[in-house]
Amino acid sequence: MGLAETITSAANAAAAVALPVFPDRCSLIVPGTPVPDGFGGSTETETTAASNVRCLYEPLSKSMKVLGGAKITTQTHRITMEATSATRVIQDHYKIVIAARLVAELTFRNPVTLDGSFAPIVMVAAELIK
Repeated sequence: MGLAETITSAANAAAAVALPVFPDRCSLIVPGTPVPDGFGGSTETETTAASNVRCLYEPLSKSMKVLGGAKITTQTHRITMEATSATRVIQDHYKIVIAARLVAELTFRNPVTLDGSFAPIVMVAAELIK
C-alpha cells in the first residue's frame, strides 16, 4: 500500500469512529471582477468556489517559514484541507474563510499551495486578516 492509500485509509478509519482529523470547516471565496457602480467607485461580487470543506488550521512558527520548498513571506498559518477538485486549484487571489472551533470566523488571504500536498490532502500557507 502506498503512502497516499495509507493516509486515505487512516482518514477514512478516523471518520468512521468520529475522530476530529479535520475539526474545522472552511469556504473558498473567489473575488469578483470590479464593476463600476456609476458613482466613481466599483463593486465586486465574490463567489464561493467551495464550502463546508473539512480542514485544520495552525499558526506557522518561525522555523516553518520555508515549507515544502515554498518561501513563506506574509503567510501566518498553515491550513490543511481535504483534497477536492476545488481545493486542488486554489489560487493566490482566493480568500479562505474558516468557521473554527472556539473562535469567531477567521479570514485568510494570499494562499500558497505547499509542496508536500498529496492525494487526500492539500496544504496551504495563508495570511490571517481577521
